[in-house]
This record gives sequence, C-alpha cells and structure tokens, in this order.
Amino acid sequence: MAGQAEQEFRTAISIDSQYADAENNMGTHYGQQRNDVEAERLFREALNSDPAFTKAFTNLGTTLAGKSRFASADAVLQQALQIEPGNKEVNELRAMIKVQGSE
Repeated sequence: MAGQAEQEFRTAISIDSQYADAENNMGTHYGQQRNDVEAERLFREALNSDPAFTKAFTNLGTTLAGKSRFASADAVLQQALQIEPGNKEVNELRAMIKVQGSE
C-alpha cells in the first residue's frame, strides 16, 4: 500500500512539478515512515511551489520540532502566522514547541 501511495504522489508531481498538495502529501507519507530528511525536503518543495501553503508550514514545523530543531520550527510557524494570523493549529503547535524547547 505504501509503495502504491508513493508512486501515485510521484506521478502527480511528475505531471505538475509545482503541485504543492502532492509534495506536501508525499512529505506527510515520508514523515509517517520516519524518513524526516525526505519529509522536510518535500515540505520545503511544497512551499517553493506555493509560498502561502499554511499546511506545509505546519508540517515542516512539526518535522523540525521532532528533530529538536525548536528555533527553526518556531521560525517556520511564525511565517505561517504571517499568512494566517488566527490559525489555531499553528498557534497551538508554537505553544507546544516553546514548552518542549524549554525542557
């Protein structure tokens, strides 16, 4: 199943190399497989394709925080809040990162 999903994401991206949704979804797929390096790369590609894609910022921030890169994660999430200041998910994630980063 995982191989099939990956192939479908790759097909979507090959059809449209600026398909931010597919890049983000494939990044999520890799994140679930604990391949954080590839997940981070794909979230960044999604943001290159669509610089206002808040969900990709959130996913990238989560990935960075999972690697204990709290300052980088917070900076990414601050960018998301510039786009969507009232985004509850982003604000909650920033609060969690601040708690984790202070431990």
